Amino acid sequence: MKRLFFAFTCVLLTIAACGENNGSFQLKGKVDKHTKAWLYLEQIQGNAIVPVDSVKTGDDGSFSFDKKVSVKDFYRLRVTENNVVFIVLDPLEQVTYNNPNIYLQQDYTLDGSEEGKLVLEIKAIKKSIDTHRDSLMAIMNSTPNDKKEALQKELEVSYNNYVQGVLNKFRIIIKEKSNTLAAITAAEMLDPDQDFKAHEFMANGLKKNNPNSGFAKSFIARVDQAKATAIGQVAPEINLPNPEGKNIALSSLKGKIVVIDFWASWCGPCRKENPNVVKMYNANKDKGFEIYSVSLDKDKKGWEQAILKDGLIWPSHVSDLGYWSSSVVKQYGFSGIPFTVLLDREGKIVAKGLRGPELEAAVEKLLN
Repeated sequence: MKRLFFAFTCVLLTIAACGENNGSFQLKGKVDKHTKAWLYLEQIQGNAIVPVDSVKTGDDGSFSFDKKVSVKDFYRLRVTENNVVFIVLDPLEQVTYNNPNIYLQQDYTLDGSEEGKLVLEIKAIKKSIDTHRDSLMAIMNSTPNDKKEALQKELEVSYNNYVQGVLNKFRIIIKEKSNTLAAITAAEMLDPDQDFKAHEFMANGLKKNNPNSGFAKSFIARVDQAKATAIGQVAPEINLPNPEGKNIALSSLKGKIVVIDFWASWCGPCRKENPNVVKMYNANKDKGFEIYSVSLDKDKKGWEQAILKDGLIWPSHVSDLGYWSSSVVKQYGFSGIPFTVLLDREGKIVAKGLRGPELEAAVEKLLN
């Protein structure tokens, strides 16, 4: 839950939308704290930012962009690189944006767009998580120390239940509004590993209804890449050499419960976790369990020494010595190590990212 909570990006918390009814496009409004300042309008095309127009605000902070956009997409209105608000603009709509604050994404109002209303609704739902958390923290802080331990467990249950309720609201929005760009902000707040079907449903809706949006294309590409390693999919093949130069294929372990362990000799957290991995292997090696260790090392000697020093006695150790350029990084879509992928006897992915007791419990459940 914590991982999901901190995965929420600033972009997704600040997106807004727009509209117009006369066949042309115009964005206008007022930014009270930015009088006689330059505002910039830019299109979000995947990882690229494309300039659209710029305008200087009046003495009262009012502004109006007259340049038309040619495609419905996510755009950003900015004063500086660190002061932006993201909006959906449509060539057939007009939007009025007003903000009395210094930060463009804070407490703004938006008129003229149904998608704009949806984004603000999603933003408010997300904010309710913070509000609920803060209220629970206030209760905890006002509780005598001798009663805090018992209360903490109760509050954790309350918080987790509340968050699950919020996530369900996001799932409903995706189900009902997958034809909108705005609903991407709800999809991005769900863990793709746990809610891949919701992400895929959203991507299919975007393909059908917003095929020209650069932002939608970027989201669709991420979903397509994640599909290969989604829970329930057969794990993509890995066939890399061991320290002796002999290739060992992941598929050769089919029929066993397998943990793919992505690690490296230079990775401190990996080395710290290795005793737990060794313990798990020794406890289950005679029960149809195997570990397939994939190293992101770039120095063969360091890799071999770490295997020996940490007592990693299982036979399946492979690496292309490619460091972060290794083919497995993009193939499995991870950005940090240690990282694990748990497979059942058919080679299908059961869980990802588990460590320590959580991983041991998942392995034991599959073996039993």
